[in-house]
Amino acid sequence: MKHAPLPRTLTFVLLGLASMGACSTSGQSGSNDDLGFPVDDAASGKEDAFGRSLVGPPNAYPTDPRALQDDFENELRTNFRARREFGWQVMLKALEPVPLLGLADQLEARPDCPQGVSDRDLDKCSRQRDQGSCEAFTSGDVEICGWDETLGTCAPVCDNLTLEDGTEIPTVPRFQTWYGIEDVTHIFKTAYDLLDDEDKLLRAPLGDDLIGQAFADNNTKKDRLSSWPLRRYTKAVDELFGCDLERFEDETDEAFADRCAFQRQSQFSGAGAAGGGIARIMYTPAMARHMVSNYAQVLDCADDRLGGTWCDPAQGDCTPFSEEPENFSTCFSSEFPADAGHPFEQLGLPELGGTAVVKLTWSRVGFGFDLPAYDTDPEALERRIGEGASALWNPEGDRAFAPPEEAPRSSADIPFPTPDDIYTIQTRGGSLYRLTGIHVMTKEARHWVWVTMWWSDRPDEDFGADRPEAFAELDSAWSNYKMCVTVDYAEEDSDPVGRYDDVPSLQAALNASGHESGAPTWCSNPYIEHGAGNARTNCIGCHQHAGTRSFPDGSEFDLDGVIAQEDGAVTVANPFPNNGRTRRRDLFATDYSWAFSRMDDLTELIRREVEFENVTDGRYGRLQNILAGEGDVEAGELIYRAATQSQTCSDCHGDQGEGGIGPNLESRFASKTEWELLFSVVEGRGGMPAWGESLSDQQLTDLMAYLRDSFADPDVR
Repeated sequence: MKHAPLPRTLTFVLLGLASMGACSTSGQSGSNDDLGFPVDDAASGKEDAFGRSLVGPPNAYPTDPRALQDDFENELRTNFRARREFGWQVMLKALEPVPLLGLADQLEARPDCPQGVSDRDLDKCSRQRDQGSCEAFTSGDVEICGWDETLGTCAPVCDNLTLEDGTEIPTVPRFQTWYGIEDVTHIFKTAYDLLDDEDKLLRAPLGDDLIGQAFADNNTKKDRLSSWPLRRYTKAVDELFGCDLERFEDETDEAFADRCAFQRQSQFSGAGAAGGGIARIMYTPAMARHMVSNYAQVLDCADDRLGGTWCDPAQGDCTPFSEEPENFSTCFSSEFPADAGHPFEQLGLPELGGTAVVKLTWSRVGFGFDLPAYDTDPEALERRIGEGASALWNPEGDRAFAPPEEAPRSSADIPFPTPDDIYTIQTRGGSLYRLTGIHVMTKEARHWVWVTMWWSDRPDEDFGADRPEAFAELDSAWSNYKMCVTVDYAEEDSDPVGRYDDVPSLQAALNASGHESGAPTWCSNPYIEHGAGNARTNCIGCHQHAGTRSFPDGSEFDLDGVIAQEDGAVTVANPFPNNGRTRRRDLFATDYSWAFSRMDDLTELIRREVEFENVTDGRYGRLQNILAGEGDVEAGELIYRAATQSQTCSDCHGDQGEGGIGPNLESRFASKTEWELLFSVVEGRGGMPAWGESLSDQQLTDLMAYLRDSFADPDVR
């Protein structure tokens, strides 16, 4: 089968956007009116978003055969040049064009729609929630929707998906085929629902037989949602955390979602996308399988707040560290595999390949946002991360490029950087997003290989000066990114700077960044690491705290507190020296997998499924009766302020529910269902008592009546 890059501008006509993608710059094109595939509509991006059903199974990360071997890891730690060369190779593997296998399967799957049926008509099929409305939906007089009994969804019975005769199957960068949070959530839910009731209550393991079925279902699931993936991502996070921003008058849904996403990004990832943007995490199938198979361990670990995984300076010297030889991870039964092999072969699925994760930061084109650019030459680094400097990647950058004055209608309408200069996607609604920063982390070394690239308007200097020639074979935009990489906390190369006598601009930048033997390593992305101190960090230092929800003293975990101190001495007063770059743990919760507490927060997504959708041991009935009962608001307020003689709700949540030790109750009602909130009240959570053991059902009904009356949005009660 032939494979070719996608054209510069595309409009995908398939629904169900379950993964996000962008495509290469050459290929066939047609007119904007023929609704074929591909289509060149002369719009201003070179790519578009597309769905899991077009992608098909994720394309596995090809793990280096030397992965986890002692001599290979030692070379990466002690040879800086070999480390950077491998970092570029990791990025090349993540960016390598791969075919849209799902498209190949779909081209003959459905007949062409009659003339006059638009993509908007087809979009509406996925919004029909029952079989009757699905089968009754028409475009004009044409029935275009059908009910899928197996999947329980409404989907088009025809499509406008075509390729001109002789056109090759398009390709996309490999990382764009990997799983997003919605895929992982669907895989877990599908596999978990295959357990019987008793196994659910016991949190029984999910074997490869169940996970494989869930993978197969997800890879072919069509038309689950019609929103594009960044919107879908923010919707998933909204359901967990809500958005406490005030909406502007006449603000569009998309504009408000953008601002909320920007706020969450700052709160949950230590990043505030320069130019206003959205963060997105994608996982290889090997990584997704390992996370799902360890769901019970993750929940148990989250319940005990990851206790005992810190190296406490109050107890004496924290070094040397003594790792468990087989598994230094808590919250997992084992560390992530370098390569997960082929466990689902009997289901006809491809090999899972290597463990890798990608974090992407997209900045909006236009919408009032300038695009900043950052210098990483010696003078800029000294100014930014030299001794006593704030170590802040200023959101305004060293220069800024103005957005288009109005919505661009063609590539010529986009000022620098154009889609040829920076990797760009265009949503089906016409919005444009530029990829400013990208992290790729792989388990090819035991403590992971941490690679990050950032866009630059001066890409061939300093950290881009040694870019391999192979990048010229990719989309031209990829040659405009710089790169840094780390594999350990401290530099073990005796002379890293001396290895680059032949690349003077890189050599000078390395010297300014503090790369010397024994010093903490450095690797920071100006578009992802924001906040004071973050320009001086490295990836591994922050990620050693992945999954952490509280400090050793029991206070809430705060990333800003980890990266704030430049001082290099480990003391009780300075537990995170060198802006968090110093190793501080013997054990690593979730094997460095940051996503369990930030951004995607898979722990909460899994917990919600386990606790709120599959309770069958009698608690469900009790909770339902409490919610359905007639509550007394005034009696509930008395309980809130004096639940017992020694404990009250207001002690932690504040006299007016404003929060304190516990969360703000208005924000909790905005982000959780009443069922979820009641479950936490009855069963307890973290430091909150299990009030269901000391309060009667009527008292709990009264308490919920007061909380609902005081803190819930009246428009959604």
